[in-house]
Amino acid sequence: MVSKKRIVSSLLLGALALGAHAEETAKVLSQEESQDESAKTQASQTILGLELFTGESKINGKAAGISLSETFDRTGVRFKFGAKKVSGARFEGYLELEDYDAFDNGVVGVGGNIRYAFGDDDAFRPFWKIGAAIGSTELEDDVFVQYEDESLGYFALVAGLGLEKKISEKADFLIGLDIGKRYWQDIEFRDSFFNRVTVEQDDTPVSIYIGLNFGI
Repeated sequence: MVSKKRIVSSLLLGALALGAHAEETAKVLSQEESQDESAKTQASQTILGLELFTGESKINGKAAGISLSETFDRTGVRFKFGAKKVSGARFEGYLELEDYDAFDNGVVGVGGNIRYAFGDDDAFRPFWKIGAAIGSTELEDDVFVQYEDESLGYFALVAGLGLEKKISEKADFLIGLDIGKRYWQDIEFRDSFFNRVTVEQDDTPVSIYIGLNFGI
């Protein structure tokens, strides 16, 4: 009888131990699933951003065999959207509104960048970026010039360096320097003597900017 009691007791203890182990295993699996879900959430974050920039651009023009160059000021704002990866990669699209003294009207552009930031989130992180953009400005006739087109478009390539600092759980501060090359379509117009003139031009914008990115 004693032997049977010992056997029953051993079986009960074993069952209890097995139940406790199963419960502990379930907790561990639940924690791992929660961590995996958290990692997935943190791996990619949608961002909205705003940048203010100022600088200058040297515009080069050529017409009737004559070449001219002049530097003009430029200022503007960019409204950004994109994705931020924990790996350091950032994919950004933007709308740019620019006041460029070379033209009477503002310049509107859309573009995209790939940025890559290095280092720890708690410190200033250096980054590089490359991108491309397209845009245009409106042309207006005057007494001396009659344009063939109502707008003037461009294609641009952009590269830059900067610093990024995390200022809250979902906000980053940025400061940077951009250098670009814009290829404008030819300007065709008639002068006051009704001569047809074609101007080829490009410009090299250089600007510094500050900005904020917000995770959503």
